[in-house]
Amino acid sequence: MTLFFFILSLVFWVLKEKSVFLISGFNILSKEERMSYDCAKLAKDQRKVFAWCTILWFVSTILCFYVTEWVIFPAFVI
Repeated sequence: MTLFFFILSLVFWVLKEKSVFLISGFNILSKEERMSYDCAKLAKDQRKVFAWCTILWFVSTILCFYVTEWVIFPAFVI
């Protein structure tokens, strides 16, 4: 999961506003509705979400190895 979120974060970082087509529901909007959104900001926010998910999963994986395997369940809930 950590690697998956890291790769998605990289995709949104590299492609910037071109990556907004990966956001759920953005493709079904009409051209006029898409133009009303700030694509650069959407991509940046989505990149931040994936980066935080990467950090969360990485920390919970490390804690799972060294503390207890029950640590992974709060990561699923969050």
